[in-house]
Amino acid sequence: MKQRHDGLVVLWVVAMLAGAGCSLSLFGDPPADGAVGDDAGDDGDVPVDTLAETDADADDADGGADGDVEDDGDAAEDTGAICGNGETEPGETCDDGNTDDTDDCPTTCQTADCGDGFVWSDHEECDDGPGNSDSIADACRTTCLRAHCGDGVVDIGEGCDDGDDTDPEDGCHACVPGTCGNGTTDPGEECDDGNDDSTDACLHTCRSAACGDGFVWQDHETCDTPDPRSCTTACGSAGTQACVACDWADCVPPAETCNGADDDCDTTADEDFDCVRGATVACATTCGTTGTGQCTDACTEPTDAACLPPAETCNGIDDDCDGTADEGFDCRQGDTVPCPTACGSTGSGTCTATCEVPPAASCTPPAETCNGVDDDCDTSADEGFDCVQGTTVSCTTTCSSTGTGICTSACAIPAPADCTPPGEACGNGVDDDCDTEVDEGSVCTPGAIVSCTTSCGSTGSGTCTAACQLPAPADCTPPAETCNGRDDDCVSGCDNGFACCQGESVPCTTTCSSTGTGACTAGCAIPTGTACTPPAEVCNGRDDDCVSGCDNGFACCRDTTGTCTSSCGTVGSRVCSSTCAWGTCTPPAEVCNGIDDDCDTLCDETHTCCAGTTRYCSHTCPSGPTAGTQTCSSDCRNWSFACVGECCDGIDNDSDGKTDEGIWCPIAVVPPVSTSTTLYDVYAVRGDSVWVVGSGGKVLQWNTSARNWTDRSDAGFTGVLRGVWAYSGAPPLTVVVGDRGVIRTWNGSGWAIPHVTPAPMLDEHLYDVVGWGPDSVVAVGGSTTLGSYHAIFVGFDGTSWGSATAGDYAMRGVWGLRDYDVWAVGLSGDIWHWTGTRWSAVASGTSAALYAVYGTSASAIRAVGSTGNQTVYDGTRWTGSAVGATGSTLYGYYARSASEGWAVGVNGTIVQREGDAWKLYAPSPTTNTLNSVHGYMDLIYAVGTSRTVLVYRAP
Repeated sequence: MKQRHDGLVVLWVVAMLAGAGCSLSLFGDPPADGAVGDDAGDDGDVPVDTLAETDADADDADGGADGDVEDDGDAAEDTGAICGNGETEPGETCDDGNTDDTDDCPTTCQTADCGDGFVWSDHEECDDGPGNSDSIADACRTTCLRAHCGDGVVDIGEGCDDGDDTDPEDGCHACVPGTCGNGTTDPGEECDDGNDDSTDACLHTCRSAACGDGFVWQDHETCDTPDPRSCTTACGSAGTQACVACDWADCVPPAETCNGADDDCDTTADEDFDCVRGATVACATTCGTTGTGQCTDACTEPTDAACLPPAETCNGIDDDCDGTADEGFDCRQGDTVPCPTACGSTGSGTCTATCEVPPAASCTPPAETCNGVDDDCDTSADEGFDCVQGTTVSCTTTCSSTGTGICTSACAIPAPADCTPPGEACGNGVDDDCDTEVDEGSVCTPGAIVSCTTSCGSTGSGTCTAACQLPAPADCTPPAETCNGRDDDCVSGCDNGFACCQGESVPCTTTCSSTGTGACTAGCAIPTGTACTPPAEVCNGRDDDCVSGCDNGFACCRDTTGTCTSSCGTVGSRVCSSTCAWGTCTPPAEVCNGIDDDCDTLCDETHTCCAGTTRYCSHTCPSGPTAGTQTCSSDCRNWSFACVGECCDGIDNDSDGKTDEGIWCPIAVVPPVSTSTTLYDVYAVRGDSVWVVGSGGKVLQWNTSARNWTDRSDAGFTGVLRGVWAYSGAPPLTVVVGDRGVIRTWNGSGWAIPHVTPAPMLDEHLYDVVGWGPDSVVAVGGSTTLGSYHAIFVGFDGTSWGSATAGDYAMRGVWGLRDYDVWAVGLSGDIWHWTGTRWSAVASGTSAALYAVYGTSASAIRAVGSTGNQTVYDGTRWTGSAVGATGSTLYGYYARSASEGWAVGVNGTIVQREGDAWKLYAPSPTTNTLNSVHGYMDLIYAVGTSRTVLVYRAP
C-alpha cells in the first residue's frame, strides 16, 4: 500500500505540471460507464466476460496435450513420423513445425478441432476435451463456447435458463426469472431481496451469492474470477495473483531474467548469470591490467576492448594502456632525476617508490660553481674564488680612492673603471669622487651660524656642520609662535597660545546652541553666530541643525509621547524611542463604551457586560424554549430583564417585521427518511437549491421558497455519502463523495460514475468536496486502514479525474477561494495547500484533529476541530487557539462574512463567531450531533444525525 501512495504523489505532480495553467487535470479519459476499467468497486458494475478469460484454460489444455505427445514418443518413433519437423508425415494431418497449441495445428500434429483439448485462437472460447458438456453447469459446451445465458443450462449466477434469451415475456429473460426482484422468494428462486445489486447476499438473478458465481460478494469476497491478474511484487517486479477461494492470493514473482533487477524477490539480481546486467564489474584490459566495464545485456563480462583501463598508478608499468608507464606522476619509479637540494641548488637522485622527485635529504648536491649561490650545500657561496659573484665589494677607483663595485661573473674584484667612487669628503683637500675637483658641494663653513628648516617646517637658525652642511631640522632652533595658521615653534601644534589655528575647522556654538563647526578667524579666534555651521540632525531630543525643531528627519522627537491607533482601532499612546522610532502603541484603559478599548479581545470586561451587545438566553415558546437574546445596558451594569426572541412558528413574535429570524429552527425531512439516517453535509447553491447528503446513499434537494424536498438519491447506491458541492450554472453539476472512494456526479437529469485514475481503494474514504465551476473540482479524504493512514486528493479539470495520496493522516475538509489556492485540513492538525502545481504540507499551529475549513478571503481562513480547537490563517501563517465558548468537538464551519461565522458539532453544539469572539448558542434546538453547516445570503443550514436539518435566518 505504501508503495502505491508514494507513486501517486509523483503522478499527481507530473499531471499537474502537464496540465495548462492551474488545471486540476489528472491522467486519462474515463471509460464509458460499465466498460472494462470502470471502478470495479462501484455498485452496479458487472464483470465482463471476454476471450481473454480463457487463457488459463488454454494453458491447462496445452500442458496436458504436451504431456500426451511426449508419452507417445515411442509410437512416433515406430511409425517414423516426427511431429514438429514441419513435414506432414503418415499418421499426421498437419505439421507446422512450431509448439503453438492455439493455432490450427497443435502439437499433436492433428488439425485443430473442437474437443481436442486445445483452445483454437479466434475460433474457440474454450475446449476441455472430453470434459465438454451441454448439460453440466459452467462446463465448456460441445460447440467450444463457454457456458452462457441461453444455452439451456442453469449455470452459476443464473436464476434460470430456458434456452431462449430473446423472449422477454416467457418468464425467463436474460436468465433471470420473471418474478425475480419482487421481494418474494418464488419457486425456482433461492432468494429475492427486491433489488438488482449483485454484490450483496442475493444476486440479481435471485440466486444466493456464492464463490464462483462471477460476482464479488461485498465484505465476503475480494474477487470471483478464474483469471489471475497482474500485480506488483514486494520487490517491484511484475508478478501474477490468482483468485483462490474468492480471495486474491499472494503476488507470485516471475522467474529471474537478465535485466539488472531482482525479478524473483530473493534479494539478488541476475543470479546464475556471470554478472548483473548494467552493473560495473572488473575485467581484463587490452594491456593486461585489471579495469572496469559494464556487464553486458546478456549478463556476461565485457570484452577487453570494452574494458575501461584503470587510472595510471605508480608501479613502473603501463596501467591505462596508453603505451607509457607512470605518466601523470612527477617521475617514473627508479629513474635518476634532477631534484632540489637542502640548500636550493639542483642536484640528482632516484625517483621514489611513489613516483615522486626525491626529497632534499636524498638529493646529492652538485659541485660548487661561480654563481653567487651555495651549490654544494656547505653554507658558503663561491668558495675558492676572489669574491662572491654579484655581491658589493671594495675596490680602487681611477683616482685611487677606495670605492665600491660588484664582484664580476667570474668572481673577480671589479677593475678601477668599474669601481664607483665615494662621495666627496668636506675639507680634506682630496678629489674623492674622481671629478677632478676638490671639496666641491660644501653648503656652509663649519661652525658658522646659518638659517635652517626646523622639525615643524618653520625657518629657524643653527650651526653649520663639520660636513659643511646646514644643521638637520632637529638641530635647528625654531622661532617664536605667531598667528599664521602654522606651527612656528614646533611645540603643541598650529598657533599654540591662541584660541585656535587660523583657517582650521573648529567646534563652535550654533545659533540654536548645538555644537557645530566653523573656520578659525584670521585673528585665531573661535567663530560665532551664523559663522558656525550647525551639525546634521541626530536622534537626541534636541534641535541640532537649527531647522524645523527637535529631531527633524526622524519619525519622532526622542522621549516624547504621542497618540496612535491601537491594534483594535482605539486611540492609544506611544513613546518615541532612543532611536527616534515610535514604540508600540499602548491601548487605553477599558471604559464602558461597547468596544474593546485595551485590545485584549474582550469588550468592557471591567464591567458586568459589554454595552449594546447581546447574549443568548432561554426564550419561552409554546413548543418549548428557544434561544432568545438579552441586551447589555449602555452603562454596562446589567443585562435587559426580558429575553426577546422568535419561536420557530412562522409568526413575527417580536414584532420587528420578520419571522423566525435569529434562531435555529428544525426542518422536517420530506420525502420520508429513516430516523437512523445520518446527514453528513449540506451545500446551499442559492435560496431555492440546498443539497444534503448522508448515509444510505441519501441525496436530497431543498427548495426554500417552495418549502419542499426532492429525493435525488441514486437508486443503485446505498453507501455512505459524506460530501456534496453543486454548481447551478450551465451546464449544472452536483458532485457527491463518500466512503470506499465513491464519487457520483449529477448533470440535472441523471447520475454518472466518473472514472478516476488511479481509482481510490476501498479503504480510502472521501469526506469533502469543493468546486469553482463545471471544469474545476477537488475532493479530499484518506485511508482508514491501520498502519496505512494517508491522505487522498482527487481532482477534475473538466476532462478527466485523477487522484494522488500523501502524508500520514486523512483529510476531512477542503475549501479554496480559487482552484489554484486550495486548503485541505485533517487529522492530527494536518493542513495541505494546493498552489496550482503541487500539494504541500504546511505548519498548522495545532495538533488537534481538524474537520472543517472555510474562508472569506485569501487572508481570512479558519479551520475548526476536536475539543473546541481552531486555527486561523492571516495570509502568512496559521495560528492555533481554543474557540473558548465550548470544549466540544466541532465538525462544521461556515462564515457569512469576515466578522460573522458559525460552527457546529457534537450533541447539538452551535457557536457563533462575532469578530474574533465566540459565543455559545443556547438552548440548542437539538441534542443530535451536527456534522455540517453552510448558507446562502441570510439563510444558513446545519445537518446531523437522526436526519436532523436546521435553518437559521439572519436578522
